[in-house]
Amino acid sequence: MGVYLKIGNIDVSRFITSDRYSAVTAPVYDEESSFVNIYGEKICTRTGHEVTVKAVLSDVDDASAAGLSSLFENESVRVRYSAPGETEAEFKWVRLSLSLNRVFGGERFWTADIELHAAFVPEDCL
Repeated sequence: MGVYLKIGNIDVSRFITSDRYSAVTAPVYDEESSFVNIYGEKICTRTGHEVTVKAVLSDVDDASAAGLSSLFENESVRVRYSAPGETEAEFKWVRLSLSLNRVFGGERFWTADIELHAAFVPEDCL
């Protein structure tokens, strides 16, 4: 089973360069609920996690590149991704860089460098 990445309504899984995909998850704690226990350890409630997904896409056709560009103009985008199982989150910080890779048979193909960041995903979405 390969890596799955669907940004908005565009499935870009087939374009992923396999060694250029990462999904990093880090815990988010409620600092206001923190306290120091009798052993001097700081205890906090884990309320969720933040996620950063990075991918390099190769040979992206014109239609898919245009669709991605359009999606990335929004303030946020819904993404379904592998981490390692499939999960879904709303990503608020998105970055897309497109560079023309080649022209073949009158068609353009792009390389896309994507970075998506969800600042907070509630604990119940784990």
